[in-house]
Amino acid sequence: MTDIDTKARQVAVKIEHLMSMVEYDYNRDEPCLVCKQKYKHHIDGLACESDDNPKQIVRFTTSSTNKKIKLKP
Repeated sequence: MTDIDTKARQVAVKIEHLMSMVEYDYNRDEPCLVCKQKYKHHIDGLACESDDNPKQIVRFTTSSTNKKIKLKP
C-alpha cells in the first residue's frame, strides 16, 4: 500500500476504536475492521486498536456453567 493508504487505514481503525468506546452499549454486533469478529467476542468488548496487535477473541460456551473459551487472535 502507499503511504496515504496506510495512514488512512490507521485513522479509520483509530476512529472505529473510539466509536466503539462511545457507543459501547449499542454496537455489540458490529464487525471489527481488523479481525472481522464482532466486538462482543473481543476480550474487552472494544474494537482492535491496530492491525499489528489484534485483540484476543473470547466466546462463551452454551453449557450451564457459562465458561469463557479463549481463542487465538
